[in-house]
Amino acid sequence: MRLSLTTWGALNVRERLDARLTALDTKEDSLLDLAADGDLPKEKIKEKLIAIRDERASIRRDIERLDAELETGRAVFGRGMETYGACPESNAVIYGRFFGTLSPPRERGRGR
Repeated sequence: MRLSLTTWGALNVRERLDARLTALDTKEDSLLDLAADGDLPKEKIKEKLIAIRDERASIRRDIERLDAELETGRAVFGRGMETYGACPESNAVIYGRFFGTLSPPRERGRGR
């Protein structure tokens, strides 16, 4: 269960980071429109654009780290599932270590 919750949590973080990137794109477009209209001083717009670009770079680094962590988790889980399939006599023990119960859902209710 823990692995599943961690994966969902990471995916939720990824969605929030992607949404933040989209919001930054919108904010940057608005600032560029203001610059074209001459409504704000150019120096102020330049400062805000630099801040947006810095935040975007930070978010992209966070996404890269998160993607690397998810890939590591997938690999570990994949190796665990390979082991699970290769050792039928110990499937319940392996399943229990991953998910905190001694039998997979399909085996519950069959007296195992």
